[in-house]
Amino acid sequence: MRALLPLLESRTQGADLYVCGHDHDLELIGDRTGHARPLFLISGAGSGVDVMKPRAANEPPTVFPQRLQAFLGFAVLDIKPQTLTITFFDRQGNPRGMPLTMIPRSR
Repeated sequence: MRALLPLLESRTQGADLYVCGHDHDLELIGDRTGHARPLFLISGAGSGVDVMKPRAANEPPTVFPQRLQAFLGFAVLDIKPQTLTITFFDRQGNPRGMPLTMIPRSR
């Protein structure tokens, strides 16, 4: 993330969302208001229960999970022409926390 952030911010209008997978992490990193971009979505392989650490003051904060409590689960993206919604689910398929809906920047 540290290496990619300058590249994703420096393009003509920047990226709205960067999606990647990690076998034991489920996290949304970025601006809680959704105005600063990009957001970083990390989800993969059912996630896990590793200890989550707070981000440094000069890094984008963790938006989800809010209390840095790891749990087994996954993220679902609902992509439409004008919006993108991220919903987190636990391993039983129950929604957790949000959905977060973002409106892409005008291009």
